[in-house]
Amino acid sequence: MNPGQRVDPVAVRSTAVSVASDYASAGSDFSYHQAAAIHHHVNETISYVPDPRSRNYIAPPDETLETGAGDCDCQAVLVASLLEAIGATTRLATVEAPDGSRHMLPEVYLADEGEDTSIIADDLGDFYGSQGYSTGWFNYETDSSGMVWYPADTAMGSYIGDLSALSDAGYVGDYTDGSWSWYSVEYHHY
Repeated sequence: MNPGQRVDPVAVRSTAVSVASDYASAGSDFSYHQAAAIHHHVNETISYVPDPRSRNYIAPPDETLETGAGDCDCQAVLVASLLEAIGATTRLATVEAPDGSRHMLPEVYLADEGEDTSIIADDLGDFYGSQGYSTGWFNYETDSSGMVWYPADTAMGSYIGDLSALSDAGYVGDYTDGSWSWYSVEYHHY
């Protein structure tokens, strides 16, 4: 499977609806709590298991759900598919560290440039706090079209916006008080 290939979110919709339904918003858009609930669900139910040494394998999202395991790219495709299945907009980021190691993670679009991101941070913090998680900065990046993207990594992140392990591994180029950039990145849009 090509990471840029669109994954049919219908295959995972029942899981996404089941996980997110307790956090439905009054409007037709998905809520920040729904995004956090999906992230939390994958963090709690999918174990990290590496690919065979001979090849890179990206499992379809329904396979990752069924096996309960996958590496970073399998988890990235799963999280993106679950989020897309409830109306979110996602993209996959393949990042590279200075030592040449590569990692894939999903990012979720939660705001437009100029919107108050402190409201998003408060909502996400409330959700993760209710689940017993402690959080740090809710990091995000704004692209050239003004879309605000939050990393939603489950292989190396504890919560949406968590960059601590990614930064420690060298994937983050500049990181100061919530402002950051990838060392090297390639985006795959759904």
